[in-house]
Amino acid sequence: MEQTTFQKKTSSLEELKPKRPNEKVSYREKWQPVIEKLVSDERYAANFFFGIGSGLSAAPVVSLLTSQICKTYGLDIDRTFVCSAMYTGLWDNGEWSRIKNYGYKSDFMTWLLMVSSQVVFDRLKEEGYICSSLKTASNVRLRLLSQSEHIRKTVVDLIALPEWHNLLKAYYVDKMQPDEIKKQLGLSDELYSATKIAAENCLKQVLLDTEEGKYYADMVLSDKVHSKPMDNAVQLDSLGDRFIDDNGKSPIAEFFDSDGTGEHIDSNIVKFLYDFVSTKMHWCKSDVELWGQRFIHNVSPVDIAERIGRTRAYVDNRFSILCRQFKAAIRQWWYAHVERCPIAV
Repeated sequence: MEQTTFQKKTSSLEELKPKRPNEKVSYREKWQPVIEKLVSDERYAANFFFGIGSGLSAAPVVSLLTSQICKTYGLDIDRTFVCSAMYTGLWDNGEWSRIKNYGYKSDFMTWLLMVSSQVVFDRLKEEGYICSSLKTASNVRLRLLSQSEHIRKTVVDLIALPEWHNLLKAYYVDKMQPDEIKKQLGLSDELYSATKIAAENCLKQVLLDTEEGKYYADMVLSDKVHSKPMDNAVQLDSLGDRFIDDNGKSPIAEFFDSDGTGEHIDSNIVKFLYDFVSTKMHWCKSDVELWGQRFIHNVSPVDIAERIGRTRAYVDNRFSILCRQFKAAIRQWWYAHVERCPIAV
């Protein structure tokens, strides 16, 4: 009976998203009571994740993830497997650390989809359903913009989740500008960034781990370890660990470890950097975008040049100028706020 009830629930996130343009309830007002019950009421949490009863549940997220797994890996995974993976992964021995870190800056169901995708993927690997490549999404980068339209479309179509597929299609196939994508998809700056990162990471993992994806992997992926980015570019893989002092401590990591778990250092640094250059540097949007793509996300200058319709030389020269301005400003800020500046810029 429980399975039947679960299957009747909607498979779309649209019902659970705030309504426009008459929305008056904030994300916090809408979701805080749910979050508080999830982390304090074990029965409510079980009902929510396993879709028991007629109340609010994670059924839309479960349906989307189950569909993605089926399409990507050809696995006939039961919904209860996805429910269990989400519940146990997010439960975290009763700590609910990920749930507690939901910041009410995007719709909870959309946020839950992004967080749960990695949790479920990890469970699939643990249970032996999929054999993961030695390479991971964190040590490869996408080289998709420079491919033909046919290749770009075929690769993007490997992702079935509508929220991710639509964004990837707009960015990589239609080559729309971020502001255009945000307007078309109704995304805030923060939700756009989070969704893009989650979608790209999922796409990279699909390219690495599926037979269909591996056919295109060599064409559209490159190894970060063997690439030669400009000296100014920073790869944010465990960025906090890159700045270690003589005592084995990382001032960067300690400063940005907001909750003491070490899980959100890199995301906190990314948010800080974007906030810093947006408010302190008085740059135009195009400069912020160019600098962020090179400095934070280590995107190839060739890909950036193609995207903005400029030459490689322009991108390199502009980035060099922006980096000099940033270095001077960040040094001054760090000395004023955090004593010695550990950033090697």
